[in-house]
Amino acid sequence: MNQSPIRYTDIHAEGGRFPGLHLRVMQALTRLIAPWARVRGLGIVAALLSSLLKGEETRTHVKLNKTSRFAYPSYDSYWGYFVHSNKIYEQSLALFLAQIAACRFCFIDCGANYGYWSAIMSSEEFGAHPCLAIEASPQAFAILQKNAALNDNRFRCLQRAVYRNSDEQIAFTAGGQHAGRHIIDGHIETFRVNTKGLLTPTEYECQVKTISLERVIQDFFPQEHAFVVKLDVEGAEIDALRGGGGDDREGRAISLRGLWRGPAINSNKLFPEGRLPDLLPGRSRRHTAPYGG
Repeated sequence: MNQSPIRYTDIHAEGGRFPGLHLRVMQALTRLIAPWARVRGLGIVAALLSSLLKGEETRTHVKLNKTSRFAYPSYDSYWGYFVHSNKIYEQSLALFLAQIAACRFCFIDCGANYGYWSAIMSSEEFGAHPCLAIEASPQAFAILQKNAALNDNRFRCLQRAVYRNSDEQIAFTAGGQHAGRHIIDGHIETFRVNTKGLLTPTEYECQVKTISLERVIQDFFPQEHAFVVKLDVEGAEIDALRGGGGDDREGRAISLRGLWRGPAINSNKLFPEGRLPDLLPGRSRRHTAPYGG
């Protein structure tokens, strides 16, 4: 499949005062700044204009495919960069997921942000898979819930941080740009990262309850066997995977597949046959692999 299964159409703004003005401002900013400064440079100017023009309540809406809609704060430079530049977000991953759409599995969206992938994977075009969107940030979660409603609540939402254990309280940054939010005192493999010294002036610390992948499966998909897990959990991917044990409890064979952001890799190199093997119930096994954006 060479053509992207996702297209950004029907772009418009809603909410607040003068939503059309805010949309046009961001479209113009993206054309002027994004080609040389990309997201970071665009974000600085967008944050300033959002405050000056009182655009905090305005949301940009975009159609992702025939049955999926997605909305985000109009001055969010991260999503605005992709939508207004017409650059499909993580297109290689979209192509790969389209290739396995006909397989039977449940999609667990860890670090769902505003629900982009959940809206897509629950759509008919991508197989209408049962989806659970998990997001730790209170601000992002509020928008995630609204995006679920935009898509007829066909995916469920859970405000938790995916971690190795359940029911712990961990520190998480809120405020600032969503792409920079992170777990405080988290770990990437054996390296300690994300100390409070990394907080920006617009961020603050909040406490978030954790949940393990094993608990997610037990609580939300008790009768299912095959899962594709998207992991983008602010540097805690390894800890999250450690919470995915217990494959054979109660006699169930679990096929758990993990995809997370990592070194760029082409889906055809990752899976030469163009699909995930052994997605149907069978021998208990797990497969995890980094997937570049």
